[in-house]
Amino acid sequence: IASAQEHQLPLQIISCTAPLEVLQQRLDDRTGDIADATAANLESQIEQAEPLSEKEKPLAKILDTTQSIEAQLKNVIKQ
Repeated sequence: IASAQEHQLPLQIISCTAPLEVLQQRLDDRTGDIADATAANLESQIEQAEPLSEKEKPLAKILDTTQSIEAQLKNVIKQ
């Protein structure tokens, strides 16, 4: 954030969300993927996730990834 401000560069943080059940289903549906993320380790990943800091919050857009990509892009672009 400091570097972007120092160089007068625009900065936007995109935070993607979905209900736990949706995330679990998406992971269960993955096939042929080399990533090691599975529904079995999802809860620990969520527990270890760091919330946005007070400096980050004003720069953040929260996207509900259960919505269509079009709706998500409108949310990012409109503000």
